[in-house]
Amino acid sequence: MPNENINVQLSNSQISAWIEKVDGSERVLEENHLPIWRAVQQAYSAEVGGNDYESLHYEDGENVNFNFLLANANTIIPGVISANPYIYVKPRRPGDKESARVAETALNYVWREIDGNKTTRSVVLDTILFGLGVAKVGYDGSGSFYTEEDYNTGPEKPLPGDNDEDGLTPDQRRQLRRLLADDQMSFEEGPEDNPSFNRVAPWDLIVPPGYTELKQCPWVCERMIVRLDDLRSDDRFNVPPGLEADAWLEEAIPSSLTGFSANNSLSQPETAPEYVVLYEIRYWGDTGDGLRRYVMWMVKNPGTGDAQDSILRHIPDPIEMKGYPYEVVRFVDVPNSFYSTKVSDLCAIKDIAGRLNDEWAYILRHHRLSSRRKFIAAPGSLESGQLAALLESEEDMAVAEVPASVARIQDALMILPEAPPPSTTPMVIQGLGRLMYEISGIDSFQRGGASRKGTTATEVAIASAATKGRVGMRLEATEKFISNISR
Repeated sequence: MPNENINVQLSNSQISAWIEKVDGSERVLEENHLPIWRAVQQAYSAEVGGNDYESLHYEDGENVNFNFLLANANTIIPGVISANPYIYVKPRRPGDKESARVAETALNYVWREIDGNKTTRSVVLDTILFGLGVAKVGYDGSGSFYTEEDYNTGPEKPLPGDNDEDGLTPDQRRQLRRLLADDQMSFEEGPEDNPSFNRVAPWDLIVPPGYTELKQCPWVCERMIVRLDDLRSDDRFNVPPGLEADAWLEEAIPSSLTGFSANNSLSQPETAPEYVVLYEIRYWGDTGDGLRRYVMWMVKNPGTGDAQDSILRHIPDPIEMKGYPYEVVRFVDVPNSFYSTKVSDLCAIKDIAGRLNDEWAYILRHHRLSSRRKFIAAPGSLESGQLAALLESEEDMAVAEVPASVARIQDALMILPEAPPPSTTPMVIQGLGRLMYEISGIDSFQRGGASRKGTTATEVAIASAATKGRVGMRLEATEKFISNISR
């Protein structure tokens, strides 16, 4: 990357301060949120170890794992996201009706092209799992983001340098188009900005501790795992030769963020690392005439011993939008806290679901064992083996002898009395089920099930109104999120 593209310099002490800031925020996530997020994801994914308490384990492996978290997620998401949404644009003035109509058509076209509904579903799932959903909005052509290589693009995509006969850099060409547009002059080629809308994992959005709203933060950082070869091939970045790959792609939530390497969490043989952890930091700096937003890309360990090599690129943020290019959605708020990890929709019922699974495991195991009929026999009655063979025989009219010393044939053999489960078992299961419905706010009506016998129309109406109210709050948050993305 040419040195002239790096037009903002930092001292070694400033670079060390940035690394300490990011490390400090990562430690907050590691200590307070990552363990809970990992447990919720394991429970939702039906993986072993998703419960914090001591679960029942039997030698015969009779353990059940009914996925109550997945069932709740499948009930909530359709209630807050339309399968085929349509975004409306309202004119602010009477003369804006035509421009609003054009903008509305273009916006819905772009939403379909970038598959915005799929990204929204992923963000909403993060929200009910972890209490926080994050999306990143911008323009791939703005040069203000690191964009991963797109291997699904056909050969018609122009390669870098194909359109350089005018001698302009991409940034200069975009600036020229903007000036021409301001003067209402047409140009043959359309803009190359390519709007993007992507999900960001909550643990990959790093904010300074103590802030409750993203727009209040003096800086925000996105943690990305990128291929080192792709990073080197991007001429926007000044990648030091000593930088070595030390990370792998992550399938699960990482157990640590502050380390220089990520665990190879994919279910595959150990492979050599091909990735590095890249931090994309946006912050507001004083220019003397006011505040301006800057963006820089940083690695913690450049492998050269020189702090200056940690900064791969550092420029004034060229993207033209208010605030940060991130949108956050939350269904539950915790006062004076940016995160609502412990009170997310699915985390709140995780322990109840696990305890309910334990009760069902006990009942099903008891049923399986007690459904096998067992007998007790008088001493000596099984010596010849005829009686034992008779119990296992499938022949019709089979006969076996019992010892003559047995006065009554009934005394030679009797079925073992069945030990019933504890009398409190039905009450515990019903209580846990009611607790889950009470905390999750999802009852049998919302699940599409039938009501109990004797339910009155008034009870149905009250339950339906309460369900609509709970869904309405989540729906309002989702619609506001989509509105901010569209704007």
